[in-house]
Amino acid sequence: GWGSAFAGLDPARRDAARRLYEESFLSLASTWTRGDALQGPLAIRALERFLAKFPSHPRAAEAAYAVGEQNLALARSGDARRAFHALRELPLPATEQPRVLEEDAALRRRAIYQEAVIAAEQGESEAARAFYEEYVRRFPTGAEWGAAQQGILDVEYALGERARARRVGRSAPTLDELSRRAPAGWACPRHHSGAGRALADGGAGWRGEGARSRATR
Repeated sequence: GWGSAFAGLDPARRDAARRLYEESFLSLASTWTRGDALQGPLAIRALERFLAKFPSHPRAAEAAYAVGEQNLALARSGDARRAFHALRELPLPATEQPRVLEEDAALRRRAIYQEAVIAAEQGESEAARAFYEEYVRRFPTGAEWGAAQQGILDVEYALGERARARRVGRSAPTLDELSRRAPAGWACPRHHSGAGRALADGGAGWRGEGARSRATR
């Protein structure tokens, strides 16, 4: 590990070397193209190594969110859902910086919303409703509160349509079928682009204004 490699350095240089070592995993992940069948998994692997080594790092939530978005781009909705759930279970960041704590809290909230959207798309309407309701209950000023409220209505409509289908002996409609037959104003839930997107996109400066602009309102 880095500790033995830099044991002879004075404390200031040792801290600088440690930070460079930690950041190297994120820098590596940002070189891979988001959604690419070959490069996307490499980015995910680098991010997961970072999270395994530094779960309380100030940027851990951003890295975890990027894992979810990378998986979404690869059409791995199950892996994405697990990644967003894992983000919620990360330890709190080892920092007292207000901006970092706000960004971390915003990403944890957004992960709940993403779990709800994915559950709805997977046909798990009851689970989706539970996630949406959790978001609405816990975060009345959250950036996705309105979308979560709409998500509850969408899920209730989907559950009603499926219940009617069962009563007449038809197969339960898919989300796409529900969207086609839905009344005006009904919209299938969609994924919310989050702070991790620039990292997931393979962009160099991914931690800049994108993450900061999505702090808690």
